[in-house]
Amino acid sequence: MDHVKVVVPTPGGPGSERAWAEPVDVAAGRYRIDNVLFFADGVSLDDIVRCEPNAAGDLIVVEVVERSSNATLAFYPHDETMGQDGRDTACRRLLARIADRHGDTVSCESGMGFVTVCALPDTADSVLATVAAEHDPDGAVDQDERRAGRWRFFPVAHPAWEVPSPIEGADDLLAEPAPEVFAVAWPEPGDDLVASWPPEFVESLRSWASTDERMRDVLDRRMYVQAVGIYGRNALMHELGGDEVGPAPFRLLTTEVDDGIRQGWLAAHIDGQVRWCRGDEADERMRRFFGRFGLDPDADPYRPVSGGPG
Repeated sequence: MDHVKVVVPTPGGPGSERAWAEPVDVAAGRYRIDNVLFFADGVSLDDIVRCEPNAAGDLIVVEVVERSSNATLAFYPHDETMGQDGRDTACRRLLARIADRHGDTVSCESGMGFVTVCALPDTADSVLATVAAEHDPDGAVDQDERRAGRWRFFPVAHPAWEVPSPIEGADDLLAEPAPEVFAVAWPEPGDDLVASWPPEFVESLRSWASTDERMRDVLDRRMYVQAVGIYGRNALMHELGGDEVGPAPFRLLTTEVDDGIRQGWLAAHIDGQVRWCRGDEADERMRRFFGRFGLDPDADPYRPVSGGPG
């Protein structure tokens, strides 16, 4: 069976975090976490969890039933003068350093201004030393202040931790009502570009837009590079994983574009082309994915596709 998305409660953070998971025993609601998590206290990559569906059909993680041996640490720059672009650049640089020093012994993700590392506990301690020495070979780790050189860190998960059952916040997520579903008129008659797309793909986007106002807005404005881009990246993340696809290089699903958002897109240009994924294979597949839908992967995602319906 294909992987599925599960929702992990994060009451001390954004409230919840979505992760890919591999079915282990669907009848018993058991799945194996297949993502490095950012905020989910006590839940780690390769943990087997039990899930229950809520009214929206989301699979809510309610307990950890079998722990992996992994510990997870999250790092973020504590220089408060950094802007978002500066934080993102620092995170990408640190991610590359950790991967170079520790290779296949760690799993890393970067996003939302954080670098998150999952590894065996001894390796996680070694990663702390690597982070502390990023700018200073004698950089120190201060466990009390949660500092490693120029970086702050916090533990996300450890195999020795006890996790309450149900996980804090699970009951609130289970009690959430189903989202309001809106009728979606998109695509407009005469939109020849969309008419050339596979019907099942169009229906997937329409279904997404029925519960997500941002996707509805993007589709109505024919900002198809955004819609197809985030769909393709999600599919590749599922298939190839975060190490190959990497963090989103710039924001998508937004029609309100400020200078910072546009600069993020411009910064992703390398030799005149937009870099959509970290790995060469994933980036090339992403570019071919756009081509399947008649879209230019280097086009401005915040402008409507030219040649509208009618």
